Parts: sequence; structure tokens; C-alpha cells
Amino acid sequence: MQRTNLKMCLRSTNSITDTSEVAKAYGGGGSPSSSSFIIRMDEYNQWVSMNKS
Repeated sequence: MQRTNLKMCLRSTNSITDTSEVAKAYGGGGSPSSSSFIIRMDEYNQWVSMNKS
């Protein structure tokens, strides 16, 4: 079975980084130190391709 969505979980170990702002940008939510969102696999692959080092 092929996945079409990924659940992304974000964590922060400091009080400066607000992970919920990133999650909100992708339709998710959570607290400043722990949040998550769901992204389509094709969106994720496109993002990875554009952000290769």
C-alpha cells in the first residue's frame, strides 16, 4: 500500500522556536514546543527537491 499523506511532528527544546507557527502554515496546530500537521506525499517530495543542499 502506498502512502499519500505524511504526519509531520515538530518538537522544540527551547522557548524561542514556536513550532505551532510552522504547523499552522500547513493546516495543523499544537503548542509552541510540540505541534504537528499532515502533508501530502507529493507536496513533501516537491519541498525536498527544492531544498536539497
